[in-house]
Amino acid sequence: MAITNESPDSLYGSDFHADRDARTRATARSVLAKVKEWIDPQSAADVGCGVGTWLAAAREVGIADVQGFEGPWAKTANLVLADNEVSFQNLEETVSMDRRYDLVISLEVAEHLAPTRARDFVADLCELGDCVLFSAAIPMQGGTGHVNEQWQSYWADHFAAHGYVAFDPVRPLIWKDSSIAFWYRQNMLLYVREGSAAEAKMKTAGFAPAAMLDLVHPDQYLHAEAAQPARALSRKVKQVFGRS
Repeated sequence: MAITNESPDSLYGSDFHADRDARTRATARSVLAKVKEWIDPQSAADVGCGVGTWLAAAREVGIADVQGFEGPWAKTANLVLADNEVSFQNLEETVSMDRRYDLVISLEVAEHLAPTRARDFVADLCELGDCVLFSAAIPMQGGTGHVNEQWQSYWADHFAAHGYVAFDPVRPLIWKDSSIAFWYRQNMLLYVREGSAAEAKMKTAGFAPAAMLDLVHPDQYLHAEAAQPARALSRKVKQVFGRS
């Protein structure tokens, strides 16, 4: 998760990222252990890595060569990676890179970037590697700093423009696991370049390109329903006091 133009600490609070790391690490380990089994990546990059949770988990499952990319705000964050393992960049701009990686990770990041950045952001991810573990918030998912919530198929179309196909090996494994945040269970897909070694490995593991992409998790639906009264009240207050 990344916020590029505002400090996430100003949006979420100083304890947010430490708490998120603690809650997410087990999820990251279990997901990446399966990815390791399927495609055996030896290196991984995470674009919008936050404090580095997913890369720390990658190392724990045997992916030793890791590199994070995150906004300049992370320079003062409580990173779980070494400073030299994170490249501090404004993700609203082209990601500067000097190599490719076996696995690229970008989870719940793209919705924080301007809609005009979406196409080129996906292009940056594809430049980094042949296999991209990706998720982004869907419409009405809700969240602080979300400016481009889109259906999964929207992102799949952007990846397809670069010759990447969507596989859906993770969601069926974690769909019913209530210990995992619903946005991961709902949104996480694996995009693989056609004709690559990673695609061959996915097919050898028994996977075919995904037939259905746009899904809403029941927990997302309930979350959105629960938020409706608060949203209605907020709109009413704005109307009464003449605020847009």
